[in-house]
Amino acid sequence: MSWAGKDSAEVVEFLRIFAQLKDWSNDAPDELADSADHDQSIKVFCGRLRWVGQNLKREERNHRALFATPVDPTFLAEWRDYEKRYESILSGIWFDNLFKGLGPRLPSRTPKSERDWQIADDIADRGREMIVRSPSTPRLAVAK
Repeated sequence: MSWAGKDSAEVVEFLRIFAQLKDWSNDAPDELADSADHDQSIKVFCGRLRWVGQNLKREERNHRALFATPVDPTFLAEWRDYEKRYESILSGIWFDNLFKGLGPRLPSRTPKSERDWQIADDIADRGREMIVRSPSTPRLAVAK
C-alpha cells in the first residue's frame, strides 16, 4: 500500500464505502448484523469496509510516521466513528460468516474500548482479592 497522504486511494475508498454503509444503515450500526444475515450484498459490503479498515489499521501500526503527516479532519472524524461504533460489529459479521453453522452469534458486540476497560476492572478486582486473601498481609478494610 502506498501512501500519498489524505488523498491516498485507501483513504478515499474508506471514506466512500463508510459513507455509503452509514447511509444504507441509517447510521445504525447495531442493526447491520441482522441485515447482513438476510442480505448477502450487505454482508459483502460490510466485509469490504472491514478489509479496507484493517489495511488502514495495519499501515498505521507499521508506518506510524505516515499518520503524523497532515490528515484531513473529515477522515479523522469518520475513522474515530468507525473504530468506536462499527469496527466490532463488522468484525462480528465477518466472524459469523467465517464460522457459519458452528453455533449462535456472539452475544455481545461491545466496542473494543469498553471491553478494554472491563478487562482492566477485572484485573484490578482480582488483584484486590489477592491482597485481601494474602495471609502475610495485615488485614485491611477494603471497600468494595
